[in-house]
Amino acid sequence: MVYEMRVYTLQPGKVPEFQALIEEGLPVISKYSKLVGWWSTEVGPLNEVVHIWAYEDMNHRAQARAAQAEDPQMQVFRPKAQGMIVSQYNKILTPGQLLAPAVALRATGALPWPPCMPRWRMYRRRSPVRTGGEKRSISQTRNKPECCLGALFRQSRRQMIGRTG
Repeated sequence: MVYEMRVYTLQPGKVPEFQALIEEGLPVISKYSKLVGWWSTEVGPLNEVVHIWAYEDMNHRAQARAAQAEDPQMQVFRPKAQGMIVSQYNKILTPGQLLAPAVALRATGALPWPPCMPRWRMYRRRSPVRTGGEKRSISQTRNKPECCLGALFRQSRRQMIGRTG
């Protein structure tokens, strides 16, 4: 599997309009390429969208891109999108050894992707508190976000060593 990460810098304020346009064109694009993820920036460089597409290999990517270029629906769609793009860069990514088995299973649909949002876990710790000269222990609870990549890694490790759940 190879993944193409595309980062577009859009004209200021055009992110919602661009996302609506992509949602409209996604059925056509999905005939050729599989969308793995879609993000827009909130902090850092603004007016950026990042999307990742999955391909079996570089030949599959070349064939998909060539077929998209010849599709009449894409020929109507593409100029609308390109009119909002200020700059673009692409990267070809391959899974590292650590996550390769799980990523391959997820790309084929044999294993579901975890939702890409933080999961909040409750952590409790006991800490001593002094009140009026005596020492007692109270329980403090705090929330910590858990990244979906961490969940993906744990799930992948469990599957590689034969555990489930």
